[in-house]
This record gives sequence, C-alpha cells and structure tokens, in this order.
Amino acid sequence: MKLTHLDPYDGRRAAAYPDMGDQLDAIWKVLELLPVLPPDTAAMLQQIQQVKADYPKPPPSAGVSLSGDAA
Repeated sequence: MKLTHLDPYDGRRAAAYPDMGDQLDAIWKVLELLPVLPPDTAAMLQQIQQVKADYPKPPPSAGVSLSGDAA
C-alpha cells in the first residue's frame, strides 16, 4: 500500500492573502460608494470613517527613513 502525503494548502493560502486590515479597508472603500446600506452597516462605516478622521494616516514623507534618520 502506497501512502501519499498531501501538503496542506490552508497555511500556504493564508500566508498568500493580503493583510486582513488591507482586505477590510478595500471592502469599506467599496461600501462608501453604494447609495444605500443597511442601518447597521452604515453605522459601522460611519464609525470607521470617524476613526480615520480622528487618527489620519501621516503622509509618506513624514515617516522615518530606513537609516533611522527622520525623513
């Protein structure tokens, strides 16, 4: 009897997906374009937009360079 070892795909597949936050961000950006959302979805979108407004992403040039010096 010959046994065949199957390499599980789930770990490789999970590692290949984009970051969960990036996936969710893409979904919310699409939902922003829809004219009508269910009330609970609209409330969640509003909450996410408020967090982004309260804590905006800094511009790319405001970071630290790879050498550790301020950009």
